[in-house]
Order: sequence, then structure tokens, then C-alpha cells
Amino acid sequence: MLQSSIAAAGPVERLIDVNVSPSDPKVIVLGYENGGGGLIYTRDQGSSFELLPVTAMNQTLRDRGTTAITGDGKTLMGLFTGLWEDDGKGCNWTQVPEFQGVWVSDLDAHPTDPMVLFAITSMHAVSDAVPQNSLYQRDASGAWSKLGGPQDLLLTSVRATKLGDGIRIYESGFRTPPLTPDGGATDSIHVVRYSDDMGMNWTEHMFSDPMGGKSIRIEAVDPTNPNRLVLSAARTGSVAIMVSSDRGESFQNFLMLSDLGGIVFEPSGAIWIGEPQGISNPSASRGLWHAPNLMDTPTKLGTYGVQCLHYQAPAGPLYACQAYSFGTVDPASGEFSERTKFASMPKFVTCDADVASASKVQLCKDYCTNGHFAQAPICCAYNDPTCGPAIAVEEDTGGPANCPAGTPGSTPIGAAAGSGAAGGAASAGSGALAGNAAPSAGSSAASGSSGAGAGRGGCSASG
Repeated sequence: MLQSSIAAAGPVERLIDVNVSPSDPKVIVLGYENGGGGLIYTRDQGSSFELLPVTAMNQTLRDRGTTAITGDGKTLMGLFTGLWEDDGKGCNWTQVPEFQGVWVSDLDAHPTDPMVLFAITSMHAVSDAVPQNSLYQRDASGAWSKLGGPQDLLLTSVRATKLGDGIRIYESGFRTPPLTPDGGATDSIHVVRYSDDMGMNWTEHMFSDPMGGKSIRIEAVDPTNPNRLVLSAARTGSVAIMVSSDRGESFQNFLMLSDLGGIVFEPSGAIWIGEPQGISNPSASRGLWHAPNLMDTPTKLGTYGVQCLHYQAPAGPLYACQAYSFGTVDPASGEFSERTKFASMPKFVTCDADVASASKVQLCKDYCTNGHFAQAPICCAYNDPTCGPAIAVEEDTGGPANCPAGTPGSTPIGAAAGSGAAGGAASAGSGALAGNAAPSAGSSAASGSSGAGAGRGGCSASG
């Protein structure tokens, strides 16, 4: 990473999930955390990429959440404060009315109908009341409805799988018992449950890990057997990957990891498991694991950290994230081929609004500062003393980012006032570039035509 006497503002941004559109496999949305978080879009299966920080979605947002893509092309993001939905292009995000002020903790697609999506809520009860969380379904029109009655659980994950001509829905969650008579806390009761009638009735099993595993989540269901599911249980300093062949009634250990980056099945039942790069413990185990099925012992094919996984059925590719890069994996060798990385992010999502300006506070706090990714071409939108290519370090980049003429990052720090509209716009915090604002009289800055060229170079607010 970059090195300098200027300390980094916070944890470095890293990729943590990947979603592929069920109706257009060329559309891929990556999620990243830290630095406020956000999304990265590609609409050509990884040939080009665009960044969307959460503050460009809405200025009230401070972190990203669970994401999914609907069959009609909308990207959804579930947060502590509700569910947000874009216009299908990464722009014009609106809050879904049914989830105002409600934590949407997980989303999952219908196993056979790409137009249908499921969501669960996970709100604590007020005072000593029983939690009232629910399972929801989004239909082909985009309308949401509750399935079944209220649930007295804090729900952590939802997974839907094909069951004959219908579907089965699995949930994991926990209950927190009342305090003991002396005021002491009690352990949460973790459960796995399933419904074969769209949430009207549930069969529930308590989960007890003899090794003290907590924070359980159903991660995936075997596509060849709806009774077989994979669960993760966080233990002290590790994560246990466990398998149940009886709908969650009992579990057996499958793999021990330092942490979990992602789990994905192939249609054949082959499974891939990602073990990420340790941030607090760089020497911890990491890698890409594979097994032909859940009855076989997994083997490690890759020794790099894997933060997220997605298998594009029916015949690949297998997508994976390392901490700061995204690409594909050769299923035979485990070799990772990079398609993009944070340090080369070229442009913002193209919207009518000024995405660069809306994102400036967020990106200039972390992403475009020293110790993060100031050398990225997208940071050409800014040229503050501590934000943008001016602080990129030669050790990693060979010098400051090569910003196209007419972008704020092409104007040296400390240039005389009025040296160019781009520099003036940047100092004002607008994020606007040449071609969007007229140069001042006598300016040597880029003209409107070169500003357009800068836009093509990927540093304009519109991308």
C-alpha cells in the first residue's frame, strides 16, 4: 500500500461481495466496505467499471449493506435504516416505503423465477416486547408483501431453494432470553428453520455448537439436495463451516477457516469456499477451497485471500474478489485473473447528478487520500492538498496519477488563482470538470473540447 508521513484516515476499502444480474449476465455489481463503502458496476462483464460511493446514493448514508439485483435490473441495498432501490442504472436511489426505518438484514433470489426476490428484517423489540420481524417477497411488478406471520427472531440470513414444483425457504436467527433474576445476561438461542409453504408454517431446530460457535448464518443450500445446507458459525479466532443433511436438525464440521469470504455452489453440487486475507492478522490462513460435493473433503486450490465468490451458471465463469481486486478463477488450477482493482478505478457511475461532487467528502476522507488509492484515475476529480493524485507516492505509482488535461488533478497544488476552471471548481468542492464550466479569461487550462476528452478518460463526474 501507499506510504507517507500522512496517516491514513481509516481502514482501507476492500471488496466483500459480488452480484450478477439474473436477466443480463454482463451486468455485475460489486460491494465494498470501509471508507463509507459503496458499489462498483460493470455492464460489459468486466471490460469497464464505474464507482458509486454510498453518499452519491443518498447523503444520509454512512455505510453499505447487503445487496442483490432483481430480474428487472434494479439494484437493491438493505441497510439498518431500510431498503434502497436504484433505477436500474445505479442512479436515482429511493427508499422502499415498506421498510422505512427497518433493518433489512438479508436478501435472496427466487431459485427459479428471476423476477421474485426475498428479504428479511431483523429489528430488536422496544423494551421487553417480543421482536416482530418478517419475511417479504418482491413480485414481478416490484411490489413487496409479507409472507406468513410475524417472527419472534432476529433474522440473520434467508435462502430459497427449489423443492419439487415449489420452493423451500430457510432462515437462520436467534432469540435473546430475558435477563436472569440477578440482572445477568443469558446466551442467545440460535435456530435454523424452514418453510415449505411460503412462510405460513415453519419447522424449527435449535442450533448448539459444542465448540461455542456463535453468530450462525445459513450460507447456501446444495442445489442437488434441498435437505442439505451449509452454515457458518463464528468461533473464537475462527469460523466453522458446517453441513446439515437433515434440513438443519443436526450439523457436522466440514472445514475450519480463519475467516469466511464467501461460499458458492455449482449446479452439480461442487462447492467453492473463500478464506480472506487477514487484516488484523496477516499471517492467518487464507485461500480458495474446493470440493466436488459436500461428502468429499475440500482441498485448497489457491493460496490468495478470497473475499467473495459467485459462480455464473450453467458453465461459469467463477468470479472472485481478493481484498482490493476482482477477477475470475480457473476452476481447474485455481489461478486468479484480475479484471479490475481499486487502484485503477477509472470513473464514476454515469448519472444526471454530479456524482463526483456528491462523493467528495466521503472519498476525500479515505479513498483518495494517502494510504488508500489516491493514484486511482477516479481521484483526478479532486486536487486538494490531502485528496487526489497530488499525494500519490512514487514508490507504488511511479509518480502522481497521469490525469487528463482539464481535470482538477491535472492542476498543480498551489497554482495561481484563475489558472483554470477545473482547478477553481475543485477548490470549491464541486467536482465539476472542464467542459462543464467555462475557463476563465486568459486561462491556460483545457478548453471545453479537451474537457470532453477528460470525460472520455474517466475523470468527469458523469463518467
